[in-house]
Amino acid sequence: MACPPEDCGGPYAYEDLVGQLDDPSTEEHKGLLAWVKDHPGNHWPFEPARFDPDQVVFDDPALRFKRAFGER
Repeated sequence: MACPPEDCGGPYAYEDLVGQLDDPSTEEHKGLLAWVKDHPGNHWPFEPARFDPDQVVFDDPALRFKRAFGER
């Protein structure tokens, strides 16, 4: 699944957010939809089931170690 929006409240709140967005009959749906649309860094339309592994960027752990601790 897609990464949760920043400040959504963690994994359990993200699960609740996705459920609320899928159910327009809930009281929270309209407000949460507006929040997700206006949230900085989110891509609209928000598709929680979408995940593209080609967009995942891994850094080099050896380089990260050098930056943190210098040459050894």
